[in-house]
Amino acid sequence: MTLTTARNQATTRVQLWTGVKFGLLLVALAGVLYILSEAYPVGVDWQLTFGRLWHHWDNPYTIRGLYNPGWIMLYLPHSLLPLQWGNAINLLLNVSVPGAVIYKYWHKDGPRVVIPLWVMLYTFPPFLDLVRTNNIEWVPLLALLLPDSWLIATLAVKPQSIGGAALIRWKTRGFDWRLLLPTVSLFIASIVLWGLWFTRLDFAVAEGAWAVANFSPFPYFVPLGVWMLWKAWQTDNEVLAGTATPLLVPYFAGYGIFPVLVLIATKYRREAFYLWVGLWLYFVIEGKRAGML
Repeated sequence: MTLTTARNQATTRVQLWTGVKFGLLLVALAGVLYILSEAYPVGVDWQLTFGRLWHHWDNPYTIRGLYNPGWIMLYLPHSLLPLQWGNAINLLLNVSVPGAVIYKYWHKDGPRVVIPLWVMLYTFPPFLDLVRTNNIEWVPLLALLLPDSWLIATLAVKPQSIGGAALIRWKTRGFDWRLLLPTVSLFIASIVLWGLWFTRLDFAVAEGAWAVANFSPFPYFVPLGVWMLWKAWQTDNEVLAGTATPLLVPYFAGYGIFPVLVLIATKYRREAFYLWVGLWLYFVIEGKRAGML
Protein backbone atom coordinates (compact mmCIF):
# COMPACT_ATOMS: atom_id res chain seq x y z
CA MET A 1 0.00 0.00 0.00
CA THR A 2 1.41 3.35 -1.01
CA LEU A 3 1.53 6.33 1.31
CA THR A 4 -0.97 8.18 -0.88
CA THR A 5 -3.42 5.27 -0.73
CA ALA A 6 -3.12 5.07 3.06
CA ARG A 7 -3.79 8.78 3.36
CA ASN A 8 -6.82 8.55 1.11
CA GLN A 9 -8.23 5.69 3.16
CA ALA A 10 -7.64 7.59 6.40
CA THR A 11 -9.37 10.65 4.93
CA THR A 12 -12.31 8.50 3.82
CA ARG A 13 -12.66 7.01 7.31
CA VAL A 14 -12.61 10.47 8.89
CA GLN A 15 -15.24 11.74 6.46
CA LEU A 16 -17.39 8.66 7.06
CA TRP A 17 -17.17 9.04 10.82
CA THR A 18 -17.98 12.76 10.53
CA GLY A 19 -21.05 11.88 8.45
CA VAL A 20 -22.14 9.30 11.01
CA LYS A 21 -21.78 11.79 13.88
CA PHE A 22 -23.70 14.42 11.94
CA GLY A 23 -26.47 11.91 11.21
CA LEU A 24 -26.68 10.87 14.86
CA LEU A 25 -26.85 14.53 15.86
CA LEU A 26 -29.75 15.13 13.48
CA VAL A 27 -31.58 12.08 14.82
CA ALA A 28 -31.03 13.21 18.41
CA LEU A 29 -32.18 16.73 17.57
CA ALA A 30 -35.33 15.43 15.88
CA GLY A 31 -36.01 13.28 18.94
CA VAL A 32 -35.62 16.21 21.32
CA LEU A 33 -37.89 18.40 19.20
CA TYR A 34 -40.51 15.66 19.04
CA ILE A 35 -40.49 15.24 22.83
CA LEU A 36 -40.71 18.99 23.37
CA SER A 37 -43.51 19.37 20.85
CA GLU A 38 -45.52 16.69 22.64
CA ALA A 39 -44.68 17.41 26.26
CA TYR A 40 -43.75 21.06 26.63
CA PRO A 41 -46.59 23.58 27.07
CA VAL A 42 -46.84 26.28 24.42
CA GLY A 43 -45.41 29.52 25.82
CA VAL A 44 -47.85 32.38 26.10
CA ASP A 45 -45.69 34.76 24.05
CA TRP A 46 -45.19 32.19 21.33
CA GLN A 47 -48.90 31.35 21.24
CA LEU A 48 -50.22 34.92 21.19
CA THR A 49 -47.56 36.75 19.21
CA PHE A 50 -44.50 35.21 17.60
CA GLY A 51 -45.93 31.85 16.65
CA ARG A 52 -48.46 33.57 14.38
CA LEU A 53 -46.14 35.91 12.47
CA TRP A 54 -45.81 34.11 9.16
CA HIS A 55 -49.53 33.43 9.10
CA HIS A 56 -50.00 37.22 8.97
CA TRP A 57 -47.03 38.05 6.78
CA ASP A 58 -49.04 40.52 4.69
CA ASN A 59 -49.81 42.63 7.77
CA PRO A 60 -48.12 41.34 10.93
CA TYR A 61 -49.30 44.35 12.93
CA THR A 62 -52.78 42.93 13.08
CA ILE A 63 -51.27 40.78 15.85
CA ARG A 64 -51.88 42.58 19.11
CA GLY A 65 -48.76 42.87 21.19
CA LEU A 66 -46.25 42.93 18.32
CA TYR A 67 -43.84 45.87 18.69
CA ASN A 68 -40.82 44.49 16.85
CA PRO A 69 -39.66 45.58 13.39
CA GLY A 70 -41.23 43.47 10.67
CA TRP A 71 -37.94 41.84 9.71
CA ILE A 72 -38.22 39.82 12.89
CA MET A 73 -39.91 37.28 10.59
CA LEU A 74 -36.55 36.56 8.95
CA TYR A 75 -35.39 35.08 12.26
CA LEU A 76 -38.58 33.11 12.90
CA PRO A 77 -39.27 30.89 9.89
CA HIS A 78 -40.37 28.20 12.37
CA SER A 79 -43.54 30.23 12.98
CA LEU A 80 -44.71 28.68 9.69
CA LEU A 81 -44.86 25.29 11.40
CA PRO A 82 -47.68 23.98 13.57
CA LEU A 83 -47.79 25.84 16.86
CA GLN A 84 -46.33 23.02 18.99
CA TRP A 85 -43.38 22.42 16.65
CA GLY A 86 -42.58 26.12 16.32
CA ASN A 87 -42.78 26.39 20.09
CA ALA A 88 -40.34 23.49 20.50
CA ILE A 89 -37.83 24.98 18.05
CA ASN A 90 -38.03 28.40 19.67
CA LEU A 91 -37.47 26.89 23.10
CA LEU A 92 -34.44 25.01 21.80
CA LEU A 93 -33.07 28.28 20.39
CA ASN A 94 -33.60 30.02 23.73
CA VAL A 95 -31.46 27.30 25.29
CA SER A 96 -28.81 26.73 22.61
CA VAL A 97 -27.99 30.27 21.41
CA PRO A 98 -26.96 31.59 24.87
CA GLY A 99 -24.93 28.43 25.37
CA ALA A 100 -23.20 28.97 22.02
CA VAL A 101 -22.38 32.57 22.96
CA ILE A 102 -20.68 31.46 26.15
CA TYR A 103 -18.82 28.73 24.27
CA LYS A 104 -17.61 31.23 21.67
CA TYR A 105 -16.05 33.51 24.27
CA TRP A 106 -14.74 30.96 26.77
CA HIS A 107 -14.08 27.65 24.95
CA LYS A 108 -10.32 28.25 25.00
CA ASP A 109 -10.46 28.07 28.80
CA GLY A 110 -12.00 24.63 28.67
CA PRO A 111 -14.91 22.92 30.44
CA ARG A 112 -13.83 24.15 33.89
CA VAL A 113 -14.99 27.63 32.86
CA VAL A 114 -17.67 26.91 30.26
CA ILE A 115 -19.70 24.40 32.27
CA PRO A 116 -20.08 26.55 35.44
CA LEU A 117 -21.14 29.47 33.24
CA TRP A 118 -23.73 27.29 31.53
CA VAL A 119 -25.04 26.16 34.93
CA MET A 120 -25.30 29.78 36.03
CA LEU A 121 -27.19 30.79 32.88
CA TYR A 122 -29.69 27.98 32.98
CA THR A 123 -30.49 28.44 36.68
CA PHE A 124 -30.96 32.21 36.38
CA PRO A 125 -34.49 33.21 37.51
CA PRO A 126 -35.22 35.28 34.35
CA PHE A 127 -34.20 32.30 32.20
CA LEU A 128 -36.75 30.15 34.01
CA ASP A 129 -39.35 32.81 33.22
CA LEU A 130 -38.16 32.88 29.61
CA VAL A 131 -38.70 29.17 29.04
CA ARG A 132 -42.17 29.58 30.54
CA THR A 133 -43.23 32.36 28.17
CA ASN A 134 -40.99 31.27 25.26
CA ASN A 135 -40.28 34.79 24.06
CA ILE A 136 -37.43 35.47 21.60
CA GLU A 137 -34.55 36.64 23.80
CA TRP A 138 -32.27 34.38 21.75
CA VAL A 139 -32.49 36.80 18.81
CA PRO A 140 -30.47 39.71 20.29
CA LEU A 141 -27.99 37.15 21.61
CA LEU A 142 -27.67 35.71 18.12
CA ALA A 143 -26.18 39.09 17.15
CA LEU A 144 -23.09 38.17 19.20
CA LEU A 145 -22.52 35.18 16.92
CA LEU A 146 -23.11 36.92 13.59
CA PRO A 147 -20.73 39.01 11.45
CA ASP A 148 -20.55 42.70 12.32
CA SER A 149 -22.60 43.63 9.25
CA TRP A 150 -25.65 41.91 10.77
CA LEU A 151 -25.15 42.82 14.42
CA ILE A 152 -27.01 46.14 14.30
CA ALA A 153 -29.94 44.78 12.27
CA THR A 154 -30.29 41.84 14.67
CA LEU A 155 -30.09 43.92 17.84
CA ALA A 156 -32.67 46.31 16.34
CA VAL A 157 -35.23 43.50 16.50
CA LYS A 158 -35.27 43.83 20.33
CA PRO A 159 -33.19 46.94 21.10
CA GLN A 160 -34.44 47.22 24.68
CA SER A 161 -32.38 44.22 25.79
CA ILE A 162 -28.70 44.88 24.94
CA GLY A 163 -29.11 47.24 21.99
CA GLY A 164 -26.54 49.76 23.25
CA ALA A 165 -23.79 47.31 22.31
CA ALA A 166 -24.46 48.10 18.64
CA LEU A 167 -23.42 51.74 19.13
CA ILE A 168 -20.01 50.79 20.50
CA ARG A 169 -19.44 48.12 17.86
CA TRP A 170 -20.16 50.70 15.17
CA LYS A 171 -17.77 53.18 16.81
CA THR A 172 -14.94 50.65 17.10
CA ARG A 173 -15.36 49.83 13.40
CA GLY A 174 -14.75 53.46 12.51
CA PHE A 175 -18.42 54.29 11.89
CA ASP A 176 -18.32 52.20 8.73
CA TRP A 177 -21.58 52.97 6.88
CA ARG A 178 -21.63 49.43 5.52
CA LEU A 179 -22.53 48.17 8.99
CA LEU A 180 -25.77 50.15 8.73
CA LEU A 181 -26.64 48.91 5.25
CA PRO A 182 -28.60 45.76 6.26
CA THR A 183 -30.62 47.70 8.84
CA VAL A 184 -31.43 50.56 6.46
CA SER A 185 -32.29 48.14 3.65
CA LEU A 186 -34.58 46.09 5.90
CA PHE A 187 -36.25 49.21 7.24
CA ILE A 188 -36.98 50.49 3.72
CA ALA A 189 -38.24 47.06 2.67
CA SER A 190 -40.54 46.95 5.70
CA ILE A 191 -42.08 50.29 4.71
CA VAL A 192 -42.58 49.07 1.15
CA LEU A 193 -44.32 45.93 2.43
CA TRP A 194 -46.34 47.31 5.35
CA GLY A 195 -46.36 51.08 4.98
CA LEU A 196 -45.59 53.25 8.01
CA TRP A 197 -45.99 50.29 10.33
CA PHE A 198 -44.37 52.06 13.29
CA THR A 199 -47.33 54.48 13.41
CA ARG A 200 -49.76 51.59 13.90
CA LEU A 201 -48.22 50.04 16.99
CA ASP A 202 -50.95 49.53 19.55
CA PHE A 203 -49.32 50.66 22.77
CA ALA A 204 -52.66 50.58 24.52
CA VAL A 205 -52.21 46.82 24.74
CA ALA A 206 -48.74 47.27 26.17
CA GLU A 207 -49.89 49.54 28.99
CA GLY A 208 -51.70 46.68 30.68
CA ALA A 209 -48.62 44.47 30.41
CA TRP A 210 -46.42 47.27 31.68
CA ALA A 211 -48.51 47.57 34.81
CA VAL A 212 -48.25 43.84 35.52
CA ALA A 213 -44.92 42.60 34.21
CA ASN A 214 -42.70 45.67 33.88
CA PHE A 215 -39.24 45.02 35.31
CA SER A 216 -37.70 48.33 34.24
CA PRO A 217 -36.42 50.81 36.86
CA PHE A 218 -37.21 53.66 34.44
CA PRO A 219 -36.96 56.62 35.02
CA TYR A 220 -35.17 56.34 38.35
CA PHE A 221 -32.01 54.73 36.95
CA VAL A 222 -31.78 56.79 33.78
CA PRO A 223 -28.88 58.91 35.16
CA LEU A 224 -26.95 55.71 35.94
CA GLY A 225 -27.73 54.32 32.49
CA VAL A 226 -26.57 57.53 30.79
CA TRP A 227 -23.35 57.51 32.82
CA MET A 228 -22.71 53.85 31.94
CA LEU A 229 -23.34 54.55 28.26
CA TRP A 230 -20.99 57.55 28.36
CA LYS A 231 -18.32 55.46 30.11
CA ALA A 232 -18.79 52.71 27.54
CA TRP A 233 -18.33 55.26 24.75
CA GLN A 234 -15.08 56.47 26.31
CA THR A 235 -13.67 52.98 26.82
CA ASP A 236 -15.16 51.23 23.76
CA ASN A 237 -16.84 48.76 26.09
CA GLU A 238 -19.82 47.22 24.31
CA VAL A 239 -20.62 45.01 27.31
CA LEU A 240 -21.10 48.09 29.49
CA ALA A 241 -23.18 49.77 26.79
CA GLY A 242 -25.41 46.73 26.43
CA THR A 243 -25.81 46.51 30.20
CA ALA A 244 -26.84 50.17 30.33
CA THR A 245 -29.66 49.66 27.83
CA PRO A 246 -32.36 48.25 30.18
CA LEU A 247 -31.85 51.24 32.48
CA LEU A 248 -32.83 53.63 29.68
CA VAL A 249 -36.05 52.03 28.41
CA PRO A 250 -39.51 52.31 29.99
CA TYR A 251 -40.37 48.64 29.74
CA PHE A 252 -38.89 45.19 29.67
CA ALA A 253 -40.23 41.96 31.13
CA GLY A 254 -38.39 39.99 33.78
CA TYR A 255 -36.90 37.58 31.26
CA GLY A 256 -35.44 40.60 29.43
CA ILE A 257 -32.59 40.72 31.94
CA PHE A 258 -31.39 37.31 30.76
CA PRO A 259 -29.52 38.61 27.66
CA VAL A 260 -27.80 41.11 29.96
CA LEU A 261 -26.42 38.29 32.11
CA VAL A 262 -25.21 36.46 29.00
CA LEU A 263 -23.55 39.62 27.66
CA ILE A 264 -21.82 40.33 30.98
CA ALA A 265 -20.68 36.71 31.19
CA THR A 266 -18.86 37.01 27.84
CA LYS A 267 -16.27 39.21 29.53
CA TYR A 268 -16.85 39.49 33.28
CA ARG A 269 -17.53 36.19 34.99
CA ARG A 270 -17.43 37.57 38.53
CA GLU A 271 -19.85 40.42 37.81
CA ALA A 272 -22.19 37.98 36.07
CA PHE A 273 -22.14 35.83 39.19
CA TYR A 274 -22.99 38.85 41.34
CA LEU A 275 -26.00 39.57 39.12
CA TRP A 276 -27.07 35.92 39.35
CA VAL A 277 -26.89 36.00 43.16
CA GLY A 278 -28.61 39.38 43.35
CA LEU A 279 -31.58 38.26 41.25
CA TRP A 280 -31.98 35.08 43.25
CA LEU A 281 -32.01 37.10 46.49
CA TYR A 282 -34.54 39.48 45.00
CA PHE A 283 -36.91 36.70 43.96
CA VAL A 284 -36.57 34.90 47.29
CA ILE A 285 -37.31 38.08 49.24
CA GLU A 286 -40.22 39.03 46.98
CA GLY A 287 -41.54 35.48 47.08
CA LYS A 288 -41.59 35.45 50.86
CA ARG A 289 -43.17 38.89 50.95
CA ALA A 290 -45.93 37.69 48.63
CA GLY A 291 -46.43 34.51 50.65
CA MET A 292 -45.28 32.28 47.81
CA LEU A 293 -42.31 30.81 49.73
